[in-house]
Amino acid sequence: MTWPPQSSEYEPWPQPQGAQPWQGWGEGAYTPGGQSLVERLDVRKDFIAALVIAVAIALAGVAAGFAWHATSARPRFVVSKTGAITFPANDDKNYFGAESAFLAIAAMSGVIAGGVVWGATRGRGPSIPAALALGSIAAGLIMRKVGEAQVTDQGLARSCGVDKGLAGICRIYDGHLELRVAGLTLLWAITALALYSTLYALSTRERRHSTDVDSPGWPPVP
Repeated sequence: MTWPPQSSEYEPWPQPQGAQPWQGWGEGAYTPGGQSLVERLDVRKDFIAALVIAVAIALAGVAAGFAWHATSARPRFVVSKTGAITFPANDDKNYFGAESAFLAIAAMSGVIAGGVVWGATRGRGPSIPAALALGSIAAGLIMRKVGEAQVTDQGLARSCGVDKGLAGICRIYDGHLELRVAGLTLLWAITALALYSTLYALSTRERRHSTDVDSPGWPPVP
């Protein structure tokens, strides 16, 4: 006896209309329906949308940098009658005010970016979250550069590097904001992707639940 049975009733498994032969997982790989793997993932289709998203988020980092400069606390210092500058270190709590303001603005911006991108592009391919991640990383770096470039105290900014007597003070505060915790530049991307991933997981769960409810199920086995 041979397998499969050689009889006139035997017919090969019907192929989906338009399906192409298997060619591996390369660019020419085809799935049922004749669509290539690249087309199914919408990589090319979503390229322009992904590029716009990445650039728009990166440019938002400029506005966030100005907002950081405007809202951040500055270290206080005292100028004596002789012109000597000292910091009231015992009661000044603003040495890390820049980090606090940066954290708040970056986290809020990431939440807004993740929510807006999800609402505008839900159902798109994997290039969208990739663009969200790259744009958010760039935005965090741009936000830091723009904020640190703004002068917060003209006197110190002019004197630091010129007056050697201010070397000790300028190491702490040179008239510009300084982000001492560099890892905070990634906070924008972390919060954006966290929200986007959460919304994606919830929508997938709802869709799966809806499919399970609407499906008539398999007929009972006789």
